[in-house]
Amino acid sequence: MAKKKKAIVKKTRKNKRKPIVKKVIEKPFQKKVQKAFIRYTFEINRFVVSKANILLEIHFDYKGTLVIPKALKDSIKPGNHILSGSFIIPKNIEDPVLLTDCNLLTKSQVIKFLKTYLRDGYIKGLEKLIEDELFPDVKIIDKLPWK
Repeated sequence: MAKKKKAIVKKTRKNKRKPIVKKVIEKPFQKKVQKAFIRYTFEINRFVVSKANILLEIHFDYKGTLVIPKALKDSIKPGNHILSGSFIIPKNIEDPVLLTDCNLLTKSQVIKFLKTYLRDGYIKGLEKLIEDELFPDVKIIDKLPWK
């Protein structure tokens, strides 16, 4: 007679773990502080060129425009300030801009050339003068709070 085989059934235990509860720490709501800032741009006025139309001098305006967020539009007046400058190109600079006819140059090429070869201290000085003009140390307040 054939022996009956018993089916072995393994009982699996389900490991029931307690869910991990993470403690949520709420941070106090912080408003995003909005500040007015100055956007600086170069505007090219004129060139001084050689007989072959190669650049010798670049005359430019450095303009600072005050950018005011909507939340501060009531308290800050819009403004801008322009400083004029010129860059006499030294003989020792070798750049593709100086090998190109000035009539074929684009505005972005000339501005990139200025940003590359103007001293950082010179540009920082211009920015400081514009900042002092747009954000003066002493303010005159016409709108008094109790009016």
